Amino acid sequence: SVDSLNHGLMKKKSPKLIFENDIIDVGRISNDTSVIVKYFFTNSGDTTLIIENVKPDCICTSYNLSSDTIRTGEKGFLEIKFNSEGKTGEQKIFTVIKSNSEEKYTRLLLKAYVI
Repeated sequence: SVDSLNHGLMKKKSPKLIFENDIIDVGRISNDTSVIVKYFFTNSGDTTLIIENVKPDCICTSYNLSSDTIRTGEKGFLEIKFNSEGKTGEQKIFTVIKSNSEEKYTRLLLKAYVI
């Protein structure tokens, strides 16, 4: 039947986490400052996005998430605060976001050069 043919072609509904930028470079900063960056995102999928976990790879960072539940078409942001105290030279701080998106894990990068 036509119904059984179409059934195989139907795509599973799922949320889709899309970041405007996945790399932010704050440039040169002094070694006694904190910088805050915001990664803006949209749920461009067709079901509600749930952010299950945010894991920066450095204890020199903290984060603030606008919401862990983002409906279809809604925007949100992840704010990362980086403390440069005790750091020198090029810094690459990765943050991994786990969600129910098509791609379960998203990796963001914060770059800085501490002088």
